[in-house]
Amino acid sequence: MDDVKTQQRRIKADAEKLLESVGISRIVVVDDEYADSLADLLGICSELGSQNAEKLQHLDAVNFENTEEVWKHDVGEVWESLSQSERQSLLLQAQSLEASVKPQEFEKEASNPQEDESTDARAANCLEEVLGNLSNCEFITLSHAMWKEKSQSLLCDEKASETILLFDRNLFREGGSPDEGLKLLQKIPSTFTGYCGLITHTVSVGGEPEAWKSLSGEYRLDREKFVIISKGRLNSDPPDYFGFLGMLWLVAMSRRHILVRRQAWSIFENSVAQAKEAVEGLSPLDFDKIVFESSRKEGVAESDTLFRVFSILVRRAAQEQLRGDSSFREAVEDVRNVSAKSTSIVNSLRNTKFSEEAVRIQRFEMYESGSELNGVHAPLELGDVFENVSNGKLYVLLTQPCDLMVRNNGKRSYDNRLGRMGALVELVFNSEKTGSKWGKLEFFHADTDKSAYANFARAHQVQLLVLDLCVFSTDGEAKLDVDGQCPDLVIESWKSRHAHIVQRFRTALKDHQQLEEKDIGKSLSLLALPNLSTSIPIVPDVKSNRVHYGIKRVLRLRRPWSSALLTAYSHYMARAAFDPQFEQLDVS
Repeated sequence: MDDVKTQQRRIKADAEKLLESVGISRIVVVDDEYADSLADLLGICSELGSQNAEKLQHLDAVNFENTEEVWKHDVGEVWESLSQSERQSLLLQAQSLEASVKPQEFEKEASNPQEDESTDARAANCLEEVLGNLSNCEFITLSHAMWKEKSQSLLCDEKASETILLFDRNLFREGGSPDEGLKLLQKIPSTFTGYCGLITHTVSVGGEPEAWKSLSGEYRLDREKFVIISKGRLNSDPPDYFGFLGMLWLVAMSRRHILVRRQAWSIFENSVAQAKEAVEGLSPLDFDKIVFESSRKEGVAESDTLFRVFSILVRRAAQEQLRGDSSFREAVEDVRNVSAKSTSIVNSLRNTKFSEEAVRIQRFEMYESGSELNGVHAPLELGDVFENVSNGKLYVLLTQPCDLMVRNNGKRSYDNRLGRMGALVELVFNSEKTGSKWGKLEFFHADTDKSAYANFARAHQVQLLVLDLCVFSTDGEAKLDVDGQCPDLVIESWKSRHAHIVQRFRTALKDHQQLEEKDIGKSLSLLALPNLSTSIPIVPDVKSNRVHYGIKRVLRLRRPWSSALLTAYSHYMARAAFDPQFEQLDVS
């Protein structure tokens, strides 16, 4: 019993702390559970008669022999003195007693249940347990009918901005539809400065975010107007009070978050406009020098250089605006302060190890997909990830970016014979790895927060010439038709590269064909072709003037993460080697 009371005190304390931190001083719950149950109780008492009615809990002191007006007044006074849970308990007892006295009529009434009433009653009781009798927050329960009477004052009084409205989705007991709560949300005026939530048993715990997205679209609701809370948080055994409080935090924080986003987006839009004006203000000579000449010298796509210039200008304009925008700083500070105060409550919502949305955005920043890279024939780059088609093994390319760069003559520096080598490092995924021989690629898997690990001890020296073939195919596979055309989207330096590669493979394929005609064996005839690696068992497939290696580009780890991985690999490769230590002599 002491443990239960301790838990209840903790729940109340956390609820008060949370609501105070987000500036909430009133919570209004609209639910058909709060319909005129007193009228139901009085009707049951009339049917039961005085002898049976006196058996009901809390009503033993009521004299049902008095006139109907008097005893109904006395029952009403008792009802007003009871808590919500005590009222529910009394009404359920009365209904149970009525069922025993008039079982046939009870069965008739219960033959068409609309909803699990015990579930709704439990949720209502739990709401009162966690929110009732708080010292700094008023808790008001209203039926649908009572909401119609009092809504105007609640939406407009001095406490409106400090109010959370929680609507039950299904208000069938008062003649409402299964989505009546959503309809009430639609009617909340835009001038209301408080917060709204929808409580429903039709959404599972943890499924609230997806339901929030779908219902906001279906009912044309502004997402800032409401947050969905699953009744499962209150109906679980034991109830997930802390998860429920966390959802209340989301209700109160949603508008704060949207305010920050809107103000930030306004700054971004202005920054983009300023950057556009700056780019358009460049003279033709400056534009050609910055975008085209520098791209040509470094062997990069002009579009990448243009976006680089544009992002620099956008960032500069945004920073200038942020320094002078006090309202944005105040909005950010408000969210920061409230979020910090509510950390313990919010952590109760972390029922999964990762946020899918957070992982998705993080991966956008850290990785480029193979389809994005290969569709535009992006040049080879540090951090490119390749898959061995035959066994599914993955490797990451860890080679100095300047050694990968193709100049405008179609060649890499000091590589006239196209023989430059690079390192493909194997990736593993089975468990967390520590130590200097491992490099971590966080958020590697698209649907989880799981990482991949580069095994620096299993680095393979490969001919970059073979990996270059991936650039010229839209599916990222290392293949070449020496009679085919270079794709139009390939940048100029790599078009020159394509010509050199075709010439190299045309000669190699001719030598291969001559060796085959001498019938010296397939393994020996393949020696005429460039080999990917001596340690990765990938054999090229040759058909006429076409060659196909079983490796393809599937992903890219962006900078600075790829640069950090290269640094870790370089440290591993430069580790010191010591002679083994002699055992300590035993001189005793």
